[in-house]
Amino acid sequence: MARALPSPLASLVAAIVLGALACGSIREDQLECEEAVTKLEGCCSDFNASPIQCVYTSGCEDTTYPDLDIPTSDCIRGESCAEIVSTGVCGRALQAHPVETSQGELPEADGPATAGVCP
Repeated sequence: MARALPSPLASLVAAIVLGALACGSIREDQLECEEAVTKLEGCCSDFNASPIQCVYTSGCEDTTYPDLDIPTSDCIRGESCAEIVSTGVCGRALQAHPVETSQGELPEADGPATAGVCP
């Protein structure tokens, strides 16, 4: 039986994760977001993941969280492709946006304010 080669997307995600781990630590919300985006790309036809950011940044005045928080990412990863498509998750995921907060202000659930991506 021949082994299937990993898809270019899976290889890219693996390289990003390994690079992040080599340079320091990657936050759980970033990793979960990346895995959810990979699932969306595999399930949603013509899905363009470039607007979705899975990056956490913390500066002197602002903090930005990944577009998809951990509960949302877990939900996406736990759904079948048929469920993701039929419930409209593909389109709602593209409407997610990063949350920027002023220092001292924390977003709800340590993630984005965009709610309702996953049913």
